Amino acid sequence: MTDSITNKTDSIRIYLKIKNPVNKKLIDARIEYTLRNNVIIKAASDKKGDAILIISKNDLGGNLRITYVGYETFYYTITGDYDRNLNVKLEQYYKIIHKNEVKTFLIKDVDSEGFFVKNWLFTNWTIFKRED
Repeated sequence: MTDSITNKTDSIRIYLKIKNPVNKKLIDARIEYTLRNNVIIKAASDKKGDAILIISKNDLGGNLRITYVGYETFYYTITGDYDRNLNVKLEQYYKIIHKNEVKTFLIKDVDSEGFFVKNWLFTNWTIFKRED
């Protein structure tokens, strides 16, 4: 949280900036606000990796969850009746290979069933099976 401002209206605003560990904006990150296991708000980050949630003060005390494919889920409980700015950095739980990026792997046992791979991403030999 970078700052917060007391809000005197019947709702609060949560301003989100969602990025990866190297500050690249994450577009279309999934955002959910739940209260007592009910989803109250669903949203997604925009082209700048930003989102604004407006939460009724009657619905405070719920949980904010932000997800993005390939990244760890971020959780945050919303309490207090103040607006806030949240800078969220989602951590990758595995390495993403981007388009046109070249990686070197150890490969063995290539046959019609599949093959085994080992490298920085896979600490043990991992099988990739062919799917028809």
